[in-house]
Amino acid sequence: MTRGTVLLLLALVASGAAPPGATVVGADSVSNGVASAAAAAAAQVQAQAQAQEQQPPPPQQQQQKPAAEMPVVEWGSDVGVEAQHGGEGGAAPPIPPVNHEALNEHEAMLQLLREQAQAARQQTDITVAPLGGDGDPLLSSGCAGALGVSGICQANAGMQYRSMGRTGLKISALGFGAWATFGRGTLASADAVYGMMRYCVRRGVNFFDNAELWHGGEAERLMGGALARLVNEDGVPREALVVATKIFQTTTRRDARGPNDIGLSRKRIVEGLRASLRRLRLDYVDVVFAHRPDPTTPIEETVRAMNHVIDRGWAYYWGTSEWSPDQLLKAHAIAKARGLIGPAVEQPQYSLLWRDRVEREYAPAVEEHGMGLTAWSPLASGILTGKYGADGGAAPPPGSRMAARPELMERTGKWRRALRTTEALRPIAAKLNCSLAQFAIAWTLHNPAVSSTLLGATSIAQLEENFGALALLPRFTDEVVQQLDETLCGLGHVCRMN
Repeated sequence: MTRGTVLLLLALVASGAAPPGATVVGADSVSNGVASAAAAAAAQVQAQAQAQEQQPPPPQQQQQKPAAEMPVVEWGSDVGVEAQHGGEGGAAPPIPPVNHEALNEHEAMLQLLREQAQAARQQTDITVAPLGGDGDPLLSSGCAGALGVSGICQANAGMQYRSMGRTGLKISALGFGAWATFGRGTLASADAVYGMMRYCVRRGVNFFDNAELWHGGEAERLMGGALARLVNEDGVPREALVVATKIFQTTTRRDARGPNDIGLSRKRIVEGLRASLRRLRLDYVDVVFAHRPDPTTPIEETVRAMNHVIDRGWAYYWGTSEWSPDQLLKAHAIAKARGLIGPAVEQPQYSLLWRDRVEREYAPAVEEHGMGLTAWSPLASGILTGKYGADGGAAPPPGSRMAARPELMERTGKWRRALRTTEALRPIAAKLNCSLAQFAIAWTLHNPAVSSTLLGATSIAQLEENFGALALLPRFTDEVVQQLDETLCGLGHVCRMN
């Protein structure tokens, strides 16, 4: 019986009134026992009410301070925690019980990831067979239909995954790029591009690289069509792929470009990335690169613009391509001072013929800020395959880049020196029982600063050969590296990684 009910009964008894429809009983007919019981009940209710008023309310009923008085607390800060819990001496919210079942499941998942990483590190060989043939390990392992867990078939794929610099993003050690290939020659059609990308995914590749400028935007359109087919026809989750593009120059014809169609202004970056997303048929890219430095735009404007597209969910990370070391360090300094995100990755040209910038100039940014490197042109536009001969006089193979651009064959100086260097590397590659292309690609991955090396293959056969480079990494002993350096030094190249 509540306090209000007792008081109402007492009032009714005292006045002789009763609720409508009730039997009216006069006050003088109420027995002394009933009156005493009512009085006792009233006294009990009043005592309980007084006791409740003296006790503090439970934590969930405590009155919060006005918003103006609440301290501003930054994420990860210990300052103001006491104030958030009701001020000095205030009661802290109750701690929920530990969910041991969830913790056990989490620990089991971590252990599985550790075992998978250990197995990947211990794997030293890779089996490569023609796609669809009797010896295709993908078909024999049951990966002919669906592409396996998370859309990537791991059986016999032999792929390595590396962190992109100091981030938590894992990308395949070998990526596939669209530069100088998509929209041309054997990769001019949508079906051809889809076939190459599908084969890459089946081999464990998850990193795909593009740029708004390449082939007037056609490279992005072709990749976008292939991505859509991988998701819709093959069941590859978008989340299983890491897609990158680069912003600097619009797809507009050179003679029709306006003053804002080139550079790294906020307008250029925002509008360029949105246009790239439409061509790629994506809601976001995983990484957006500033394709080249822009001396006409303050670096702070570029840093803020890249953070803006990340905040909007159009990209998860941003990076640079062919920026100078000073520009990289300045971008990081600005980002740190303004509480913004700095570039996580740099995409430089890197090969046995072009190594000085990566191994010497970029060292401070890589070591101090933990930037990853995604190397492009590891075969120096095909020179390091050895298919052009020792003196450049041989006719280039049909379908090669030099066949498409014969003027390159007429160059002297560095061109002929590069061909002589390539021939000098043949004996070293022969000792490792590999092709020159495999040797050159594996050499770039031997550098621990390289997160991924981008392949520019134009056929399945080239991809098969290139993937064989992963098996060579354990064979890059100190003796092999020393012989390589001595060979390069003798030809006047940069000859040791410092």
